[in-house]
Amino acid sequence: HTSRFENNVASTLGGAVSIGERSNVTLDSVVFVGNQADLGGAISITDASVSIEASRFEQNQAHSSGGAIRAVAGASLLVDGSRFIGNVAETIHGGAIYLSEAQGEILNSTFDSNRAAVIGGAVYWYEVPDGIFAGNTVVNNRAQDGGGLQVIGGRARVTSNVVRRNTASSFGGGIVFNLGVDLTLRSNLIER
Repeated sequence: HTSRFENNVASTLGGAVSIGERSNVTLDSVVFVGNQADLGGAISITDASVSIEASRFEQNQAHSSGGAIRAVAGASLLVDGSRFIGNVAETIHGGAIYLSEAQGEILNSTFDSNRAAVIGGAVYWYEVPDGIFAGNTVVNNRAQDGGGLQVIGGRARVTSNVVRRNTASSFGGGIVFNLGVDLTLRSNLIER
């Protein structure tokens, strides 16, 4: 049985769901379609632990950052086996996922045709202390910088991903690593 959040709107945080204040939440087989907010088109997470499995995020929109998901300020986000299709960050970063100063693991998921106005067409990571991005397929995403993925600072293990046909109008069509990131990059297929 699938839960579904469709065409919800919030003026500020989390078009469909806003999670905060030390909450611990699991979302399994949930569909988010056409939700909108300024930050986190579908979900906004602040200082909470969230696990998302076998879920789908499609055509969600953030005016600023995190077209589908925004996780900040000590949040912990695990995404596994999920799909992100056609999500948009209209004016800033993270077409599908925006992760800033939060723990993140993104595994075995698909990012297709997401778009950010500035950085991280699919995923934007900023100062993630020990992030893992593994087993994902990242295709057809667009941004000014980091068409697929942008990692700034922190520590990241990026392994066994397929990164293909992403576009940046400035630099890093597939992936950008920047500002002192401690990086492990292994067994990825990155191609045009």
